[in-house]
Formats: sequence, C-alpha cells, structure tokens
Amino acid sequence: LNCFSVAFGGKIQAFMSSIKFMILFLLGIGTFLLSKTGTMTHFNETIQTTEVVGISAFGTAILAALWAYDGWNNLTMVAGEIQNPKRNVPLSLMIGMVCVLGLYALVNLAFFYALTTTEIVTSNSNLYPDAQPVATKAAMTFLG
Repeated sequence: LNCFSVAFGGKIQAFMSSIKFMILFLLGIGTFLLSKTGTMTHFNETIQTTEVVGISAFGTAILAALWAYDGWNNLTMVAGEIQNPKRNVPLSLMIGMVCVLGLYALVNLAFFYALTTTEIVTSNSNLYPDAQPVATKAAMTFLG
C-alpha cells in the first residue's frame, strides 16, 4: 500500500494501529468493568512452588514484552521525511512509549483482576499447550 503514496500508507498504518489499540483498550476496560469473576483479592494470591526459576526463565518471560517496544527504533530512520523533526520525533517517541506502557499495564492488570493466579499460570504455554491464552480467558469472564 505504500507504493500508492507514503501519505496513503501512513493513513492505513494509523488506522490499523488505532484499531489494535482500541481492541486492547476495550479488553482491559471491559475486563475491569464487566468481569463476572473480577475481584481485587486476585492481586494478593500467591502460588506455592519449590521450583527455582533462573535468569534465563526471566529473560524468556520478558522477551515477548520487549517486542512490543520495537517500533521506536524505526521512527528515527524516517526523520528526514518528517516535518519539524526536532520537535515531532521526540514527541512521537514519548507519546508512543507512554501509550504502549499504559496499554500494556492496563491489560495485564485486567488479566490479574479477572483471573486467579492459577488460571493465569495454567494458560497456553509449553506446559499447557491445549489451554486457552490468558487474553481469551479474561475476555470470557465478561463476553461469555
């Protein structure tokens, strides 16, 4: 679509990004406001385990979250095509990071609000490949 024009491609990208943002935002807000199983006591739950988790397990767990922040490095490559790049590049980096961080925090807090710790731990993973993903479980608490 960028072959038609850069402006057209930018509008398509902005439209698709806003759809993704709205879906995640509505998932988070919907889970907080409409979840039938949501309670603040889920934040206090702990799971008893004797398994020691090393730094490699932590790195693996955090890797997916870091991919969400990958877009910032591509923005600086197009600074020559941006009007007033001294102002707009840092501004877009800051606004984008705040939006991604806020949305990521909202959705994760909503998951822990709606689901017990056991439900989250037993979601789709290498240990539970047939289980539903966390987002699906959380959405089911208010969408049925």
